[in-house]
Amino acid sequence: MNRFDMFAVGAALAVTLLCARNMVAIASFYVELLHLSGATVVVGILGWITATYGPIAIAALFWRWAKLVRRPWVLHLLLLPCAVIMMRTGNSVVLKVIQQPDFDAMMGGPSVPTTMLFLTAVIGYFIALIYGRSLNLPERI
Repeated sequence: MNRFDMFAVGAALAVTLLCARNMVAIASFYVELLHLSGATVVVGILGWITATYGPIAIAALFWRWAKLVRRPWVLHLLLLPCAVIMMRTGNSVVLKVIQQPDFDAMMGGPSVPTTMLFLTAVIGYFIALIYGRSLNLPERI
């Protein structure tokens, strides 16, 4: 496990611990209000997991892959669009399950940890990239 992996796991744990109570309260409210089935709840949870943890997982995966490929700059350029697509896809699934056009009804509740971890992943990735380049590390970054 390299330093960026430790950073990713730490950020994911911090966001989870900070936001878990609110997410459970919001989810239970919508399950009771909309009378969602078990399968629908599972799809909603998978959408939230995708939106929240997908960008940080992509960042960690791209960081590892960049050390293995011949042209790592391609992965560095693709990080932002791939992370945005992952976050938006997960959010779309959650919105479809709760039958809302946006997160305004919940005052942005489910999107808070998603946005926090997305920004942490992208900013942390590029800070680590710039830091590694400034040190001229022998590893291919």
